[in-house]
Amino acid sequence: MIKPTSPPIKNLTPLPKSPPQKAKMRSLLFLSAFLLAAALFSTTGARGSPMVGAWEPIDNLSDPHVQEIARFAVAENNEKTNGVLKLSRVVSGESQVVAGTKYRLIVEAGGGGGPAKYEAVVWDQPWKKFRQLISFHKVNY
Repeated sequence: MIKPTSPPIKNLTPLPKSPPQKAKMRSLLFLSAFLLAAALFSTTGARGSPMVGAWEPIDNLSDPHVQEIARFAVAENNEKTNGVLKLSRVVSGESQVVAGTKYRLIVEAGGGGGPAKYEAVVWDQPWKKFRQLISFHKVNY
């Protein structure tokens, strides 16, 4: 049997980090946080899908849901203002993902006078059966 020549080592404590090592770790942590934030706040995801909060153009203005949102906006405006506007067409539009979808549409509508263009903003949450007209005003488009 072999006997140890030195006593066993007890209670090893790690050596304290030197100040330059701490500074390097802080720099690395800051760089990692910055890169993560940059990735999260870019306007498109890895596959080109829209990120939450970015306004994206609506490609198909004749989509039945977009048309329904436009009709809703005109009808709500008529109800609030005792108006008589009638939707002619959707000129352009954007959507934004925010706890549902916000639609910002330029619509052409006519009533007592000739047709005019209006900007309508509608917030839609179909899973809650919730839809709200945020704003509706005439624009020089």
